[in-house]
Amino acid sequence: MLGESWRTSLFGILAGLSILISQVKTLLDKDPSTNIDISLIIASITGIIAAISARDNKVTSEEAGAGR
Repeated sequence: MLGESWRTSLFGILAGLSILISQVKTLLDKDPSTNIDISLIIASITGIIAAISARDNKVTSEEAGAGR
């Protein structure tokens, strides 16, 4: 999953998870007046997917398998 572009993938996953965790915390706080922000959840999931798909600047196209 992380492969040659582990830096981009790892930090993108961590950034997305920090947003998801905050939304889960909001969901589970037992305060009916707080609401989760679905747009943040969608944005964080999209960011995680994009980070996993992205390539590090230090990785060549051949190393990333771009020609396959």
